[in-house]
Amino acid sequence: MSKGDFGISSNNYGAVYHRSSAVRDKDNFNGLCDTVSGKIFVINKNISKLENISRTIDVIDKENEKKIHNLSQDTNKLANETKECFQNISEYTRAGRFEHLDHRQQQYNLLQDKLVREFENSLSRYHAIQNVLSLKMKEVIEKEVSVNKDTSTLIDISTNEGGFDDDDDDEELLIDHQQERTQQILQHEEELEQVRDRNQRIQQIEEDILNVNEIFRDLATIVHEQGETIDSIESHVELASVQVHEGNKQLQRAKNYQKSARKRLCCILGVSLVAAIILILIIYYSVK
Repeated sequence: MSKGDFGISSNNYGAVYHRSSAVRDKDNFNGLCDTVSGKIFVINKNISKLENISRTIDVIDKENEKKIHNLSQDTNKLANETKECFQNISEYTRAGRFEHLDHRQQQYNLLQDKLVREFENSLSRYHAIQNVLSLKMKEVIEKEVSVNKDTSTLIDISTNEGGFDDDDDDEELLIDHQQERTQQILQHEEELEQVRDRNQRIQQIEEDILNVNEIFRDLATIVHEQGETIDSIESHVELASVQVHEGNKQLQRAKNYQKSARKRLCCILGVSLVAAIILILIIYYSVK
């Protein structure tokens, strides 16, 4: 057997290196799981804030709109980062890197499965609240658009009916009327601009919802692969259990065979002993 400079066999050195690598993998895996747990916690916190806004969103103001937008952006970012963490975690669980460390590969796979389910639940809540907020914001915008249409109609009526005769010398009244119309038009355009701005934010929320759907699809792939891994592990455990059971049966048969052999040996020894005694007695009486 070849040895290194320190008298350690190459085989032992390889085993030590493999174990050290497995320990590092375990630390990295645990670190990723901690990161995922932290991100899920923040995601749930953001969702609770969105749900709280939804309960008081009858009157949407700029502040609430900004909160919804910022929370959605932050939650999407966290969701994408969490998805990437799961992809990294699955590399460890699929590779079976912990089998030679402490034979707890299944435990790590189940931990991943638990985190995936927590993430799924968070995404479901997020998806639901985004739909609710989107519908509520659209309802408010439709009401505002309806009001603006009525305002526009009033302005048109004012324009058509508020004319003056050419011979009217009251120029002051005409100027006041034109200024009032101009102010109404400017106000109307400002309100329409606000509606356009809100529509852009609704579009952003809808884009965020599409982003969540994409994460759902990616997560489903990870869950599917995870399910196959767990099924594979369970099948190996079941196979090992069957093998142990078969081994126990064979061991029991061996014990029974050994007992039977001992009985036969005892019988043979008994018969041989009786025959020897009889032979000795025959020889004894013949000589006598």
